[in-house]
Amino acid sequence: MGKYFSILLIVLLAACISCSDAIELGEGDYMVFGQFNGFCGGESCVDFFRLETDRIFEEKADDYSGQGFHPFNNFVALTEAQFEIAKDLESKFPTRLLVEPDSILGDPNVIDAGSLYFEWKTDTEHRYWIIHKGLNNILPEYAEFSEELSSLIDQLNLS
Repeated sequence: MGKYFSILLIVLLAACISCSDAIELGEGDYMVFGQFNGFCGGESCVDFFRLETDRIFEEKADDYSGQGFHPFNNFVALTEAQFEIAKDLESKFPTRLLVEPDSILGDPNVIDAGSLYFEWKTDTEHRYWIIHKGLNNILPEYAEFSEELSSLIDQLNLS
């Protein structure tokens, strides 16, 4: 009976979180998002950005191993126009990710389509996810978010 109760509790928690309003960044909170490719390096293959409540930065160290949190520490401020492009990202964040037990979505070893990185940091929550591009075996809301991230990164690189 306890096993079924635990499963029911997890399902209800996931339903409540996924139905809640969009999460908003507060003072000191941030999101890091970007993309990387396993068999590629440098400016054309690795892009990371940090979005805060009123600013956006680009990580200048074009390197990521694809393993866990990356110690980003070489951010350079971008323009107000670039912030305007990215400022609504938090409203597109699928809150269901907060109850997702896995940090890696998809299988990066199947094909070399690259991966997306997303990190969420608040006073109470600090998580990251790696979403493999090119696969359709992830939840539709995650696939939609993946497309949003890819599009946003492309827009920021063109601006």
